[in-house]
Amino acid sequence: MKMYRLCIILIIVIIFSTSLTAQIRFSKSYDLAEYSDLGLEILELEDQVIIASRGFCNYPISTDCAGLIAINLEGEELWKTSFDSLSYFYKNNVRIIDDTIYSLVVAIKEFEITYRVLTHDLSGNLLDNQLVNFSRPVFQVPYFNKTEDGWLLNVSEKTNGKWQNYLVWLDESLDPVTIKNYTDINYSFQSFEMLELDNGGFLIAGSYQTVNWAQEHGLILLDSLGNVVWDRRLPPPYSNGIGGLIEAGDGNFIVTYPTEDFDTDDDWYPPTIQKVDSEGNILWRHIFYSMWPKGNGEIKLMENGDIVGTGDQWEAAETDVAGWIFRISQEGEVIWDRAIAENRYGGLKSSIYDAIELSNGDLMFCGILQDTVLNPNIPEAQINTWLVRTGPDGCLIADPEFCNEVAYTTSTEELINVTEQYTIFPNPVGNYVYIDKKNEQVANIELNIYTINGQLVKQVTQINTFPHELSVVALNPGFYLIKIMDDKGNISTSKMIKQ
Repeated sequence: MKMYRLCIILIIVIIFSTSLTAQIRFSKSYDLAEYSDLGLEILELEDQVIIASRGFCNYPISTDCAGLIAINLEGEELWKTSFDSLSYFYKNNVRIIDDTIYSLVVAIKEFEITYRVLTHDLSGNLLDNQLVNFSRPVFQVPYFNKTEDGWLLNVSEKTNGKWQNYLVWLDESLDPVTIKNYTDINYSFQSFEMLELDNGGFLIAGSYQTVNWAQEHGLILLDSLGNVVWDRRLPPPYSNGIGGLIEAGDGNFIVTYPTEDFDTDDDWYPPTIQKVDSEGNILWRHIFYSMWPKGNGEIKLMENGDIVGTGDQWEAAETDVAGWIFRISQEGEVIWDRAIAENRYGGLKSSIYDAIELSNGDLMFCGILQDTVLNPNIPEAQINTWLVRTGPDGCLIADPEFCNEVAYTTSTEELINVTEQYTIFPNPVGNYVYIDKKNEQVANIELNIYTINGQLVKQVTQINTFPHELSVVALNPGFYLIKIMDDKGNISTSKMIKQ
């Protein structure tokens, strides 16, 4: 009997602890550089994540700097390490192999640009700093990885106004062993993404500049020696850059890039995501059109086969940008897409660049957030590394009624939301918001206002006169969720932007 009770207790504890873990959702910022920084890439370890961040140091003179930040799964910073004050790196330039962190860093010394491989242990201690003995006048390395005998680089070099691309195999001493040019010298092609395939080959995604300098996106398949097997142009319309390229898990591939909307006067670049087969043929394509423009970042394959993507989304004004995330199935069906925002500075500037899936299905995103909390004395230091943890649904708040979708607005007098029972206006809100009823039967209204993180900041009960004027002077600028309940238990929800 005692053993039976002990087993029951253990089961309850396990269920309770699992439930608590599933409810961990947060939005936090971290400061790597004294000037500003951004979370470019996120890598997962067993009980923590490593964010590769780059930004600007040496206020008031801006210089590039980069580093790593280790954070546990509850959002607590464990350690951080900054590299040389004149350094930066690109995405896909950090690898964790056998409990060692390798970073390919662009180092700037006396106007000379070199690449170095920095080696750190999992506590952030520097173990080694090696010079890469390969250089070009102007070049980028959008891919970096360890091989059995050394290292592999995918290099884009710009000469005479054109981009050329190489696969560069290095030995353990970082000396070049083989250099293979894989692009047509008649075109300018800039590589942005690369995959190493199971058959030893490589798939490259990048942007062409054609003879008349019109931009096109394309895929190039290489064999294990870097020889071109085929190259394919992707469907127009085009805008600058490739967002992401991943294997779909079924022998096919997923690629994203921004498109150009020529029907609008403004710069509007709706992201497109498409699935292509092993020959580069399009299987399906989805373009994210919405009221406000979006820009896209990385995409990642989830355990169940879904694809989660990142980016940013313009909001109430062109100066307001929120982080943007989406989830889409292998068949191209959008499961959800949402904006995530946090206003700490009186303006909304945030973007999400990368994502990972945790073992319990939760999602973690990294990017940038406008934030003066950590640097109150430096006006320009508004941007810090941002880490967000949500559920599999992409929501910061577990209650589905209060998911973190940001309200879309087009004018100061537009209604925030029109429910079946109430009208709430104006939008954005200044010092007062007004609630009017559409149904004469409702009475004894209770109104609650929450932050997007679920914190109750204002409550009013027994509202019976309409339209009802509600003061929100004490609320900080930002995004809020409104929940209204009548005496019959009917619930209506809406969103509010406080200026």
